[in-house]
Amino acid sequence: MTSEIIAIEDWVLPQGTSKAAKNRREYLARLAAANVALKDPNAVLLTWGYHQYFHGELKKAGLDAVSTTRPILVWHRSAHEFFLNDAALRLTGIDEALIKGFSTSAQEQLSLAKRHFYEQGAMAILGKLAPHRRMGRL
Repeated sequence: MTSEIIAIEDWVLPQGTSKAAKNRREYLARLAAANVALKDPNAVLLTWGYHQYFHGELKKAGLDAVSTTRPILVWHRSAHEFFLNDAALRLTGIDEALIKGFSTSAQEQLSLAKRHFYEQGAMAILGKLAPHRRMGRL
């Protein structure tokens, strides 16, 4: 995977083992460490493995506490949801005007205020996220 894996169990990969983050504190600490580890200050931080049952609710404030300048894309473990910080919204051009063009059902499955896009809401923004699918080099 081309993302920073922060999941509920260890992932053994060719480049090393990504240790489990079993609670909110561990998840947020790993996310902050991944942000610091990126050498390019403009690189996108793409992470996979977040799950609210283990890591707690992910809010705009939590992502922006990690960085207000680096775009952060959190891909839910289910692969059906995304959370973006403000910098990611700016980078991708996801805003109210864009969302107004989505189907009613897609609009019902996202919250721009929470920076949360799920099911049809997530599918509606995939075209905006796809160009940024490769995380910056750690």
